[in-house]
Amino acid sequence: MTQAVAEILKAQGIPIRAADTCDDVGVQMTASQTRRASTLNGRIAKGGLRGKRTRALVAINPEAKHLTVAGTYAVQPYGHQAQGASLTQQLAMRKNVKDTTPFAGNSVCTTTVIGWAFGPNVDPLIKIPFERLDA
Repeated sequence: MTQAVAEILKAQGIPIRAADTCDDVGVQMTASQTRRASTLNGRIAKGGLRGKRTRALVAINPEAKHLTVAGTYAVQPYGHQAQGASLTQQLAMRKNVKDTTPFAGNSVCTTTVIGWAFGPNVDPLIKIPFERLDA
């Protein structure tokens, strides 16, 4: 249907073309059967970088762990209510949150670390499914 409208407008002299994907308010959308995830994956990657910087601050001042919720966690899941977040993406978000703590990179239980350091409401694997139900 989008292609048909674009052709009609083009025939009337209005230069237009249909896009495969678009970012609407920072949430990537597509009119197809597939779910485009590059925008969300980019946010998760940014969260990883913020997590590493936060961990460096936590090593200097342990109170800097509060930056995790406002920085690392907050940037990652934006738009998942409309787009969805796969299990792989949610696990990557959890890793980024855990990476802000002194327990990053070892085999300590991620759920325990996040729950102990920030509370259970910061764990993406717990919070995201509830937010999807709430939307």
